Amino acid sequence: METTTDMTTDDQAATELRNLIERTLAGARVPRGTRTQLSTTLERAMRENLSLVRRYVRALAYDGRAAEMMERYAEGQTLDEIGEHFEVTRERVRQILTSTFGDYRSVVPQDVRHEHSLRRLAERTAKWDEAHGAQILDLFSEGRSDAQIAEGLGIPRTKVADFRSRKGLRHTRGVDWTDDDILDALSRCSKEIAQGLTISRYSEWRESIGLDKAPSYLTVLIRYETFEQACAEGNVPYVGRSNAERRSDYITPEVAREYLSEFLDWTIANNKKATSGTFAEYREDHSGVPSMAVMSRRLGGFRSALDDLISQRAG
Repeated sequence: METTTDMTTDDQAATELRNLIERTLAGARVPRGTRTQLSTTLERAMRENLSLVRRYVRALAYDGRAAEMMERYAEGQTLDEIGEHFEVTRERVRQILTSTFGDYRSVVPQDVRHEHSLRRLAERTAKWDEAHGAQILDLFSEGRSDAQIAEGLGIPRTKVADFRSRKGLRHTRGVDWTDDDILDALSRCSKEIAQGLTISRYSEWRESIGLDKAPSYLTVLIRYETFEQACAEGNVPYVGRSNAERRSDYITPEVAREYLSEFLDWTIANNKKATSGTFAEYREDHSGVPSMAVMSRRLGGFRSALDDLISQRAG
């Protein structure tokens, strides 16, 4: 009879675990369709990490749901999707996975989580476009501005602008503003707010009087190249940054996209959402990163450029 005196501790543990797996699967509350997949996963885990397989076995012995939840999570399903399948809350799913597997997120490799994050973001974007895209296109074709579309549909204005960017839609001027109209608007704005002008102050004033009552700052830039030059033409005090100051932080669109790509990698590595808030946090830890305003100008919109980058990676 062959003895096991020469077997290593891991070999003995593997043999015991294999037998335990077979006994547990035979009596566990696991759907028949997932048993083969579970068995394969457990065998692979056993070869790679005995501690991981012990957790799987405990999950099966305690409650077959935990093992299947872990399988679904590893396949890229969100806690919400898993909870919907088992008719429990996402928090209950998190509790079961945490109590059974500990740091369950570390079980899934980072590159797999990265891929899942990109896929889910692309899916959410496609779902949002499907829900609102047709209405936005109808209102856009009627000549409505982003603000009017957003107000009419009850959605954020930035979402409308991002959708237009993804679809390559550009607004045309509804009013043919003359040079006198533009300079008069700048003069009225300066007098009414009793301050020197900046683009931000002018935009806020224009919104307060009605967007169709004065030309946008983009119209001013198209006509006069810079807002500062337009103010000088109209003898209006300008208190924004000088052209020299603006040139000091100039970067090309290509460099801006590189910064954006590095920021996206950072959010995924740190399990954070890619938002303007997390970009500010990212800048605090990474010196030399351009401001949100600079990135937005170079990329033609920060959010839309980020969504395009995520879609490209997901594809």
